[in-house]
Formats: sequence, structure tokens, C-alpha cells
Amino acid sequence: MTLEPLATVADLAALNIDVSDGGLAESLLTSVSAAIREAAGTPISRTTSTVRFATEASRRIELPARPVVTVGTVLLDGQPLVAGTDYVVRDGHLWRLGGRPWHDYGRVPRELEVTFTHGYDPIPPDIVRTVCVYVAAGIAAAADGFEGHRGLQYRSIDDAREGFLSGADEIVDPTELTERTKAALRARFGGGRIGVIGAVR
Repeated sequence: MTLEPLATVADLAALNIDVSDGGLAESLLTSVSAAIREAAGTPISRTTSTVRFATEASRRIELPARPVVTVGTVLLDGQPLVAGTDYVVRDGHLWRLGGRPWHDYGRVPRELEVTFTHGYDPIPPDIVRTVCVYVAAGIAAAADGFEGHRGLQYRSIDDAREGFLSGADEIVDPTELTERTKAALRARFGGGRIGVIGAVR
């Protein structure tokens, strides 16, 4: 399943980011979007996925992508379940009806297969801006041939000083997401890392 980048060249231009090298801009949009999706653990953009995972010994199971828009089919060990009779969907969770858990405590988990639509359309503005900021950093680094950015922490005009980091904190690629950004994406989107077994669209 190929997803469109989370921001466009037009979004970059709207922020006065140089897009004269269209190929570079498109390449960076693709790679930064992939990194953001990896950190979030979900596609973020609206899509329909089929996922397969083990049940829990409770009545509630959280679907592995946010936000959940609609749930199509639900199979339990290959058998179809009926919405409103066997389960209901509440706030991105499947709730088992009839007072019984998805599987009995101490028993081997059963297998759920769920086809559901999730994600945003349009992409939230703050996500678009985050993509654009990292792409802008990549464009700036490319403009000087990626020279002078490795490990650069600060630059002072007076007395012409520069400070560099080394080791694990060294900045090698300005488009690499910071740990703070990754943590914020995981917290917001759940970091579900859905295992898609078949894209519906």
C-alpha cells in the first residue's frame, strides 16, 4: 500500500520554503512522511486496512490505529461477528457484548481479523507543518552540499563561534526526527504499528 506524503509542494511554498528543486522537495516529503508514520505507528492519513491480532481476556480491545472512522468486518477465528449483537465500537475500541470476554482468562487467545477505516482527511495542520519544517531543514542542508551541518548545535555571528555535538547526540541528518517529536507522535497516535495483511484501498 503506497500512501501519499503527509504534505505537498504547495504546503512548502505556502510557508515560503524554496521548492525550486521539485525533485528534492518531493523526495524529502516522501522520506520525512515515512519517518513520521513510522514514529506514529499508523498511516495518519485516511485509509482502510485489514489487521489480524490476538484477543485479550477482557471485553474491550483497542484497535491499533487512530482515529477509527468506521469498522467494516470483524472475524473471530474466521467466523463473522455481527455489530450490535456480538460487539460494539466505542472510541476506537471493540467491546464484546453478552457479558463475555474476547477469550476466557487462562485460555489461549483467539484471533481477530478486523477491516476498518482510520486516519485523517484532511491531514491535521500541525502534522503538515511538522513535515514541512523537517523538509525545509533537508533543503537547506542540500543547498550547501550537506557541508557544515553534521553535529552543528549552534552558530554565533559575534566572534564567529560554532558549537558541535558528538556521539549519540550528534546531528548527522537534519531531517531525522528528534526523540521529542517521536515521543509526541507515539503518544498522540498510539504507536500501534499495525500489521496490515491486506489494503482495501
